Amino acid sequence: MRSIVFLGVFTLAGCGSAGGGGAGGGPDGGGGTSGGGAGGSISPGGSTSGGGGGTAIGGSAGAGGAGGGAAGSPPLGGAPGSGGASGDLTLEVVSGNYQMVPEMYPAGEPMVLRALAGGVPAAGVTLAWKITDGWASIGKLETVTDANGRSENTFIGNYVPPNVSFTKQKVTVTAGAASTELGMTTCDTGTGAPTMPLAVLEAPELKNVGSAKAGSTLPGAVQIRVVNQAGPYVGSALPGIGVRIDGPPGVRCKGDVVLTDDKGLASCDLEVGQKPGSLSFSVKVGGAVKYDGVQLTVTP
Repeated sequence: MRSIVFLGVFTLAGCGSAGGGGAGGGPDGGGGTSGGGAGGSISPGGSTSGGGGGTAIGGSAGAGGAGGGAAGSPPLGGAPGSGGASGDLTLEVVSGNYQMVPEMYPAGEPMVLRALAGGVPAAGVTLAWKITDGWASIGKLETVTDANGRSENTFIGNYVPPNVSFTKQKVTVTAGAASTELGMTTCDTGTGAPTMPLAVLEAPELKNVGSAKAGSTLPGAVQIRVVNQAGPYVGSALPGIGVRIDGPPGVRCKGDVVLTDDKGLASCDLEVGQKPGSLSFSVKVGGAVKYDGVQLTVTP
């Protein structure tokens, strides 16, 4: 498909911090009202406050006792607080990073993030999503974390110009002062049925790693090469595509995700885990290709 789509992203930021849970006072038109009960809250900016009560108009909701209670009322223009979490707010990518995406189609996997307050999953945190480099679409401009501190969104590839085989995009996710980024690649898929880049499992041969001692790491045990299959540069390397292992606990690439280099090669140093036995795992490439049934024997 060769129609050009121009997309803009507009974000409305909240103007106040959320109040914590517990018993509270009434509203105060000038700012916040202090409450009395126990509770904790998280603002989109990552700050936390103890329990409290009333709704503030144009200011912050009241702060009160120590953390642990239910959420208080939000200020006008702000976001609800969540109870029981404290500490600086941070965002981390769980999955869906470094995907290769067909133009004008959604990515194969959702983008999944987790919000943490002092290392504890933070529920009820509003995340703002924005394309900050390149052209693409996202499913929602804002999402809210669930009880496990997780939230997800969809990335949709845009038109790839005819003079290139792929384009790069950056997605920035923020919650007040906390932020993180995801990198995506949109691929030319040709003029007929979508033709995605070719991902070749170069190692291990016959999808069998062999044997390794529990707790050891096998350098370069898994290698994937990714090349373009459409556009003006068919057969050229596709860099920046994520490769990760999906398997038993402890079996993974060192660092979790390995990226293809300027030659299109990703080399995974395989951590084999601590549990002896015969096992199998999958190799996932850019959210679009998956090699199942790779064999490994872990010895004591």
